Amino acid sequence: MGIQSTSLQQVAPNAIFAGHGDMSQLPGALRSGLAGGPSLLKTLAAAAHFSPFLRALIERHTDFLLEVADTPSQSVIDALLEELTKAFGSQLALRTALRQVRQKLMLYLAIGDCGCVIGLFDLTRALSDLADTAIQAAMRYELAQLTAKGRLPCDAADPAQCGIGVLGLGKLGGRELNYSSDIDVVCYYDPELFAYEGPKDKKSAAVQLMRNVFGHISARTAEGFVFRVDLRLRPDPSSTPIVMTLDAAENYYQTKGLTWERAAMIKARHCAGDARISADFLSRIRPFIWRRHLDFAAIDDVHAMKQRVHAHHNHDETARCGPGYDVKLGHGGIREIEFFAQIQQLIMGGRRPDLQIKATCDVLRALMEAGDLGQSDYDGLTGAYAFLRTAEHRLQMVQDEQTHCLPEDREGVAVIAGFLGLRNEEALFDALERHGAFVSQQFDNLLGDQNNTPTAIETAALPEKLQAVLARWEEGRYRALSSARTRQLLKDVLPDLLFAFSQTPDPGETALVFDAFLEQLPAGVQIFSLLDANRPLIPLMANIMGLSPELSGQLTRRPALFEGLINEPLQAPLPDQTGMAQDLAISLSGATGYETALDYMRIWNSEARFQAGVRLLEGLCSPAETRRAFGDIAEVSLRRLMSNVETQFAYSHGVIPGGEFGIIGLGSFGAGELVTASDLDLTFLYRAPGPAAVSDGPRALPVSTYYARLAQRVITGITSLTGEGRLYEVDMRLRPSGRSGIIAVSLDAFSAYHQSDAWLWERMSLTKARFVAGPAPLAQAFDDVRASILEAPVPETRLRMALWDMRAKLDNAAPKQGGIWPLKGGDGGLRDADFLVEGLLLKQGAGATRAARWEDWWACLDQPERRDIQAAHALLLDARSVRALLLPQTIKPQDATTSTRAKLTQLLGFEDFDAATRALKAARHVIFDGLQTLLPPPSDTP
Repeated sequence: MGIQSTSLQQVAPNAIFAGHGDMSQLPGALRSGLAGGPSLLKTLAAAAHFSPFLRALIERHTDFLLEVADTPSQSVIDALLEELTKAFGSQLALRTALRQVRQKLMLYLAIGDCGCVIGLFDLTRALSDLADTAIQAAMRYELAQLTAKGRLPCDAADPAQCGIGVLGLGKLGGRELNYSSDIDVVCYYDPELFAYEGPKDKKSAAVQLMRNVFGHISARTAEGFVFRVDLRLRPDPSSTPIVMTLDAAENYYQTKGLTWERAAMIKARHCAGDARISADFLSRIRPFIWRRHLDFAAIDDVHAMKQRVHAHHNHDETARCGPGYDVKLGHGGIREIEFFAQIQQLIMGGRRPDLQIKATCDVLRALMEAGDLGQSDYDGLTGAYAFLRTAEHRLQMVQDEQTHCLPEDREGVAVIAGFLGLRNEEALFDALERHGAFVSQQFDNLLGDQNNTPTAIETAALPEKLQAVLARWEEGRYRALSSARTRQLLKDVLPDLLFAFSQTPDPGETALVFDAFLEQLPAGVQIFSLLDANRPLIPLMANIMGLSPELSGQLTRRPALFEGLINEPLQAPLPDQTGMAQDLAISLSGATGYETALDYMRIWNSEARFQAGVRLLEGLCSPAETRRAFGDIAEVSLRRLMSNVETQFAYSHGVIPGGEFGIIGLGSFGAGELVTASDLDLTFLYRAPGPAAVSDGPRALPVSTYYARLAQRVITGITSLTGEGRLYEVDMRLRPSGRSGIIAVSLDAFSAYHQSDAWLWERMSLTKARFVAGPAPLAQAFDDVRASILEAPVPETRLRMALWDMRAKLDNAAPKQGGIWPLKGGDGGLRDADFLVEGLLLKQGAGATRAARWEDWWACLDQPERRDIQAAHALLLDARSVRALLLPQTIKPQDATTSTRAKLTQLLGFEDFDAATRALKAARHVIFDGLQTLLPPPSDTP
């Protein structure tokens, strides 16, 4: 009886869950509507009993269950997927539909699976079809947005004609997705067929389009997510964009492709977008995947791949199956069955078209039919596969989590055993041991004697000097490795860890950075358990350690930062300020006092900045997007901190009746140009009923003292070093009168100072001033004062003389640095760009002087050179963002390693380092020429 002829009403009369669950706990409408189907009600009750996730879905989608109970299963699945083929008018409508369809399909498949009317492979195919359809729906929406903006012709809004193809790999490629799986995808495009016309180049537009697409799928909303998306199986993921041209991908695989990448590509299939692109790509790399002649190096690689599978978990005879057992990676688990099939495809597939297929059990059948696998061995392997995958699904159904491990306690295991229809946990352990022993024997016999097989560590090819480091780890000399449990966890992940190090530009240096990280850890169980349970994070950690001293330093100081990468998918779009504020509020909800809140705020801030930096390192967001994120993180942090400080301060000193207090951002903060380790230029402003006002608290203070102390409390809250570090360093030198000025100034005094006493450089700095925290009326009043100060044009002669005099003094005071890469100083650097725009704003006076951020200022300038200068300045800012991420200030990019220069070049979008240097040199010329032309030095200025 096929899936098309079955329905939920046909669940097995003697359901596997007999005796579990209370039907009275089901919604009344469900009990009355399905009164004629007691087996279905029992199955629903049992599913709700074992799975909080399914219980919530049953309550949420009762009407759906009633509607489809008698409908053939395939028709239900088809109808749900059909809902995603319509056009969606808004992002909210798209994301809501994706998540609603996912919930209904997950509920339907789970009940059908538990009731024995939907088989394992019908379930995995349906989940894979959902992934395909979801990507296609998101692509259709994003393409329509570009069409509506006139950036794509109408016929290119059809994903099938868009010139971008999406391939599924791994379980998605094999149509074998598990119940709560992530999806492995790669994206390629043909510049000739991708018909984009707009302000971006085609590569940037394709990358942004697909980043948005996967954001719709992976972002967590109030209704959850659709799929977690993993894009790291693309060629050289640390150095390439998420969408590559066909030519670039083909060149990589044909010249640099590794054996494990051949194994990954075995399952590649078109899943969304333009099928022409996918077909072209698979045709081009077919000789790479399916080699007719296997060389000895590849055979050694296959042996090493098998060794690494063994090294994933300790296969000790005494601790094979029990609480915590991993049905995927453990002894005799799913991974060994998959590799049993894949390794034989790698060895024989080039000469055997019958093995050039994707699904694991289909490969096993082909091996059996060809006589390479006996009937009993085939039955044993496929039977083990079915049982292990079903167990995996039950584990994931409990809470919709991507887990493969049994609970650590026997009571939890008993729940899973019951969910599988087994008597007790011992019956589950017996089944796992029986299947695991059979699978492990088959896997161990594969490829024969392993005595001469290179180990995973040898494959990683680490330098000899690291043998001492490995010895220290093995001997447990660090605090983090003092426990036997931690040393075992390190042993489990070590092969993957060293292999990931070997893929970084300088494996030895990467491992030494990790060694320093390990030495600082107070305990190691948490981080190694995290890596053990989330193996895809290991290459990411290696990239951080090997490519970014800034991020690896943050990680060394706060190892818990890495945990945030699990909860926040990197492919999801960076949140806006509203989303950040909501997330921060959730983080602070458990704080029990002011000091605790300070620590929680530091934790949130460091995690948010770390994740933004990692996104830039992985090429998942642009330098400009990262700068915006760093500014938003700082603003959100300051607003919440200031609110907490004001509340705490009021306990002792009350408030100034009718008073208002705020923070002004200046410099890079005001301009929206923060990088990963920037400090904050601040000044504090207040407005009160009058100078004689007094606070109303038990320890009353006069107005000026009140706000000065409040400002100092805020600064202390920002800069004090707690156990969780500090938020930011603060620079107050740009406040009125600089270092000698009062710490908090009234709005009236601020206005009077800038109208009469301010230096010209202080007026220039005011162009970057932006109200970042405080009440809206004070913000409006500040904007009005700022506009009135800047509206009067500065006489051009005075302006030019002061500007060039200031420039000469700064040049004389700064150490001499030649070349292009000292980005701030020198002719045409960022400082000159500041002088140019600030000077022009002061020269012309009134005219859009309320602009909040740098990118808004360009609209204030009507010079024809504006666009070239703007582009040049943006490139310098991008270079500063990337340099701060990849290099300490003490190392010049031209002196960095070849690999670091390559990464810097890739993140800036150039072909090589020389091209990037030429572009920066040209940008400097544009800026300096603009300064000399638009604000030329007085004739007597050198």
